[in-house]
Amino acid sequence: MQANTILLDYNQAVHIGYTILKNNLEVGERTRTISLDRVAYLLKEKDFLQYLANNSIKRLSLLQRWMEKEKYR
Repeated sequence: MQANTILLDYNQAVHIGYTILKNNLEVGERTRTISLDRVAYLLKEKDFLQYLANNSIKRLSLLQRWMEKEKYR
């Protein structure tokens, strides 16, 4: 998930609007809003980008799709 908005309601409760990421970690179109007390873990953008740089998730996904095509030829 990727946080997009932070909102305060009339009771001063914090709500976070977020976008759900796809399996390959690209930003999806589905969004939701939850209260701050339901957030279990926070990963900062810098740490997330470092994780992506160290792991070839997108490349593995492309390789897997290519292998599936080759299997049926």
